[in-house]
Amino acid sequence: MGDANSAKLPAEEAAVRLAEAIRAAGGRGLVVGGWVRDRLRGESSRELDVEVFGLSQDRLIAVLAGLGRVEAVGQSFPVFKLAGLSSADIDVALPRRESKRGRGHKAFDVQGDPGMSFPEAARRRDFTVNAIAWDPLNGEYLDPLSSPQAYFSELPGRIAKLAVSRPTGRVPDGWDGRAAERIVEALEKRRRAPRA
Repeated sequence: MGDANSAKLPAEEAAVRLAEAIRAAGGRGLVVGGWVRDRLRGESSRELDVEVFGLSQDRLIAVLAGLGRVEAVGQSFPVFKLAGLSSADIDVALPRRESKRGRGHKAFDVQGDPGMSFPEAARRRDFTVNAIAWDPLNGEYLDPLSSPQAYFSELPGRIAKLAVSRPTGRVPDGWDGRAAERIVEALEKRRRAPRA
């Protein structure tokens, strides 16, 4: 377990430490979601989401336990909260495969799939901007759908090009648009806030 007396790392350093541990175990850890979006915009974020490829769930838990306290959350598919490594909130998960089994937004069977490719995992994200990953080991952005900078450079000073729907072009079952509204509101609020 991580040293309880050691100082907590900033998010970016924690991402590197986590990715190194995952690589040493034979996997690959990529930062995904809002942290990447905020980093592209030159902003900080307190939430770090890491998607892990190439490790079984049991092996992933063992790797995480070597870095801090691990708590599994989620009913149908576990996300692992890693505490003690960073001042950021760290969530770690395997890429997941969803199969429809009924009507509505909860009627899915969800399975972790450590053998899934990153481009396939990116296609299931809700917005194309959330399909961008950042590799902490080499600093590269990965976007199998387009250029990461395109999302924020088209309309300088304004929110630019959040995808209207999923990267596949389909709107998920049960999707009511509230997620899009929350993201746009949060980005607008940050854009208007005075910079320190």
